[in-house]
Amino acid sequence: MSRLPNESPNIDGDDPPPAAAQLLPRAEFERLELVESPPRFDDGAVGLYRNTDPTRPPLIAADNDWEAVQCFLRDKALSGSAHTVRAYEKECLRLFLWCRFFAFKPFSSLTREDAQNYQHFLRSPSREFVLQTDAGTKYRPAPMLLPDGRINPAWRPFRKKGLGDGSVRTAIAALKSLSKFLVNADYLRASPFTLGGLAKRDKNRTQGVRKKVLRERAKAAVDAAIDAMPDKTEAQRKRSLRRRYVFDLFYYLGLRMDEAANASMSGFHIVNTKCWFRALGKGKKIRSVPVPDPLLQTLADYRLTHDLEPPFPTPDDEAPLVARLDGSTALKDTQLRRLLVEVFRAGADQIQSAIDGQADAEAIDALDVLRHATPHWLRHTYGTDLFNAGVDPRHIQENMGHSSMDTTLIYNENEDAARHEDSQKRTQAPLPLPSTDVDA
Repeated sequence: MSRLPNESPNIDGDDPPPAAAQLLPRAEFERLELVESPPRFDDGAVGLYRNTDPTRPPLIAADNDWEAVQCFLRDKALSGSAHTVRAYEKECLRLFLWCRFFAFKPFSSLTREDAQNYQHFLRSPSREFVLQTDAGTKYRPAPMLLPDGRINPAWRPFRKKGLGDGSVRTAIAALKSLSKFLVNADYLRASPFTLGGLAKRDKNRTQGVRKKVLRERAKAAVDAAIDAMPDKTEAQRKRSLRRRYVFDLFYYLGLRMDEAANASMSGFHIVNTKCWFRALGKGKKIRSVPVPDPLLQTLADYRLTHDLEPPFPTPDDEAPLVARLDGSTALKDTQLRRLLVEVFRAGADQIQSAIDGQADAEAIDALDVLRHATPHWLRHTYGTDLFNAGVDPRHIQENMGHSSMDTTLIYNENEDAARHEDSQKRTQAPLPLPSTDVDA
């Protein structure tokens, strides 16, 4: 048995950190060193679209654009997770840096043409804005802000290249949310990001989601990769059982990454002899997800191996849902993400070594999926499998925490199959012949 390829022992923080990413020559990123605290960004105190109507004073205490952004982020923190707030903060910083170094105007003075130019910039950013790393180099992303509130000069808004279509839509959606908040708060009179037409959602999103599913062959390869992990020593057994537990946790519950990273063992609970998991989802909405028997067994094995008693958590068990090997602290979302990606790639290696030049279509598809899979694909798999098993769509919506049934129905492959079958009826039944009777 061999170690998982590219396994990262520093997931637990007990090994030296990976090599730091190589920054650009100082001459090329020197102008990104922002020393203002808070950053000025030509602060927008007299921005073109600032509200100056004395009869409608702003509803937020902000004298400039950056203070307005802080009000927005604090508002998001009331209803969103820390992960969500960090994502919004990143998009705001990315835009404000562009305002300073490319648009040469504050956020509150941006026009529609500026918004369109920024969308193009997200896809093809300037080299100074991209973190350059050597191929295969592991690194820990630098934090966006320093402890004193200044932007970290080692941080870059992009890694390796610009954003893809899906990430561009996410970025623009965050700025639309920011702009809507500031317009509604009467800080701005108008914003180009609130107009329609920017980064429209792909009409083929359903087909894209259905490609991001681990089918039976891919799932079997992942299982085999985890089973092949070394387990002779106590540390090896702990590491192996934790990988099995983490994979099963996402596979059988369809959790979002931050829902698992921020949860404790007390999320597992019994109601009328049925086991559930309590998840804190988007908008800080709590939902209960049914826990299937295979996950219960994996949970018991994980707790036993990691010296957690009893085998099923008690209501007051505040141990992390997934902890470091020494049990001291929870694994962060980035560590969970890296752990799962390594498992996917190990599954891909299992398929690659098994096909030996005689690959069938199913193996090729599974290999491609596991080479590109991200942890969120397990959520797509969860929703798709529930539909394929005939589960009521209303129950699937509740399990996944969707606010809209339209989102849930994206995972319904059966609808297309039924539509195709119905369409075949036209050729299966003989068409009636036109009448040849002629009235006398």
